[in-house]
Amino acid sequence: MDYERVFAVLGVLTALFFVVAFVRVVVELLCNCDFATALIPKLPKHAFDGRVVWVTGASSGVGKQVALHLARQRNVKITISSRSRDKLEQVKEECLKLNADAS
Repeated sequence: MDYERVFAVLGVLTALFFVVAFVRVVVELLCNCDFATALIPKLPKHAFDGRVVWVTGASSGVGKQVALHLARQRNVKITISSRSRDKLEQVKEECLKLNADAS
């Protein structure tokens, strides 16, 4: 096994990790929001009025942020799904707190 190559690859991966972490911190500071929210495109405020939106992967990350963003809007029905039932229940409770009209 060529240990020099292994250490070179590990060095590149470590550097990449720190670059991603730095970009994440900069985005969070500039947007005054978390990283996943900054990735959501800016849509018109009432783009989903009267629609049913199914958010997959809603227990964490971008899916969770999309679900919470939609929960703040009125007249939008949200269906959330995920592989993790416990985390999904927590997101459901957060969405219900954001929108008292939801059920």
